[in-house]
Amino acid sequence: MRLVDCALGPLVLRLRIARRYLRSELASQGVAISISDGCLEDLVQNANETTLRTQRTDGSDLACLHRHLSSRARFVLLWTTTDERFDRDIWAELISIAQKHALPRPRKHALEVPCPYLRVD
Repeated sequence: MRLVDCALGPLVLRLRIARRYLRSELASQGVAISISDGCLEDLVQNANETTLRTQRTDGSDLACLHRHLSSRARFVLLWTTTDERFDRDIWAELISIAQKHALPRPRKHALEVPCPYLRVD
């Protein structure tokens, strides 16, 4: 076994477990669409990077990752079921992932505008 394999083994295992956890969170939150493996990997990677940036000393690393994965699942639910605007900077990375993987947004209903029509008397 090479040194690289020893170093990357725990990370690969962590990401695999995180992907499984994210799938279960998506299901438990009621996300009805199918999410591609590539999209899941990007969301997990984003959550992992955020965990490394924001980890507190008083909490578990795994608990922090789970919180971030749960928030990604919530984002996917909101992204795919509401026409809510995500215009704050904190959403930029997740929006980029959603657009990259073409996660669907709900269709907006056209405003009710009077439509001219031919009236036959």
